[in-house]
Amino acid sequence: MSRKNTRIIQNIHSMYAALNLEEDEVYHKSKMILSVYRDVVWTSLCRYDLVCETAEHLYGRELNTALLYLT
Repeated sequence: MSRKNTRIIQNIHSMYAALNLEEDEVYHKSKMILSVYRDVVWTSLCRYDLVCETAEHLYGRELNTALLYLT
């Protein structure tokens, strides 16, 4: 391990200590979040597409028309 990597790791350990965080707990929670990340992004994109299609169907392609409806 290079000297730079060692310094970075020491800084990370210091941050955990300063914030009173358990490194293993943070690691497992991060791993869990990353395991569902793809599904969350996929669902968000699908819902975004659905909202766009619905808005286009109701208000047309013109943003001004949709915004005028809201006022």
